[in-house]
Amino acid sequence: MSSAIPSSVNELVQFITTFVAEEAARTGRSVTGAKIADKIYKTYPSFSYAQLGLERLRDVIRVGEREGLLHRIRGIMHLEVAPGVESVSSAASNLESHDGLQYVRPEIWNALTFFQRNVLFFFDRQSARVIEIGATDKGHIEALEGDSIRYIKLEMIPGQTQQQWMRNYLQSASIPNANNAPIDSPTWWSAFPEWLARNGAPEQYAGWRVFRVQAIISYVREWAKEKNVPITAVLSSTNPYLAPQRRSSAPVPVIIPKREPAEIEKSKSDEELTRAAILRSIAELSTEELVKISVSFDRVLRHFKPR
Repeated sequence: MSSAIPSSVNELVQFITTFVAEEAARTGRSVTGAKIADKIYKTYPSFSYAQLGLERLRDVIRVGEREGLLHRIRGIMHLEVAPGVESVSSAASNLESHDGLQYVRPEIWNALTFFQRNVLFFFDRQSARVIEIGATDKGHIEALEGDSIRYIKLEMIPGQTQQQWMRNYLQSASIPNANNAPIDSPTWWSAFPEWLARNGAPEQYAGWRVFRVQAIISYVREWAKEKNVPITAVLSSTNPYLAPQRRSSAPVPVIIPKREPAEIEKSKSDEELTRAAILRSIAELSTEELVKISVSFDRVLRHFKPR
């Protein structure tokens, strides 16, 4: 727990980026807004978004997306975030390719590497777009699956393939006690990198990161070849989140046009502020977390329309 609070939007974005990257590496999944908010308030108990001229967590995530540090999962009702392409760009920058294409499009990367049970992904051959659809949108899913000439379903890289990458890395890096690596663990996606960080030298963990990025790039190349998709539709020679000239490593001033916090607070009573804060918090909860909240059944029922 820290008594200080983030001094700028950029500092808060960096805090969230680190947390999301660690959680994604540990669980192999994207991170809900509720978890991010919980982490923020446990670390900075006195923090409020108004202190940085913001209204809610989504404003911060939007800045992180623009910087390429975070990627918001769309097609679902609640807020859910994965690491952005910039989170892996340092590893990708160490790689070389014969055609200079060393960056996987962020939409492709997230569809192939993160388990997301609430969302399905389709690649549109005609527009080269990645379409995100909620898993409950059966009509839309059936329409895209029925046009397999135009739409290709993007599925997560099989677990067995990723586990083989781990074995290949252990062999190529000659890591001691490799037989103890938890590759066959029920949670292999998080157990293996944790084992490397705990038992290996720092360069071995960093080496795995680079090795994995290269393996994913190779997988994408094979996927594009198999599906007869132009390689430039899935890979790029430059970081897709960056401007033509690479931005400086210095913090970038962030300007979000909105009313000043003082003006917002003057226009609301204490009761209204409390109600708004509660509603914003609820909006960031997952479905599983929402059903645990005690709400009168009559209040819920009146929001359903008769069929």
